[in-house]
Amino acid sequence: MKTLGTLTELQSEKCRLTRLYEFRLNYCDLISTEDQITLDNTKHQLSEIDSAICRFYEGRYGICESCGSTIEEEVQEANIAARLCAKCISMLVQREQYGIASYFAKRCQAGQVFVLV
Repeated sequence: MKTLGTLTELQSEKCRLTRLYEFRLNYCDLISTEDQITLDNTKHQLSEIDSAICRFYEGRYGICESCGSTIEEEVQEANIAARLCAKCISMLVQREQYGIASYFAKRCQAGQVFVLV
């Protein structure tokens, strides 16, 4: 079960990323393509943290969106906003690596289930 400490970690990461994003946005007079990519990545990370905080409050934090199993501690240490367990990450990487199928990650509106097409 996830604790208040986890929520504190998520909120700290959000603050860190927000400061980083604002710094990059405010102090880059001439934004190169690389700077824009970095800004976009930081903005995406902020979005993922916000989503993780929502999952925490909904009681879904630490639960794989694909198979419903518990996300391993090692995976969450590597990415505090992780949405998938190690097994599902592995399957995703294999599909991309071998080009088995073209698919998109979607959520069913009805049950917020992660679906691979």
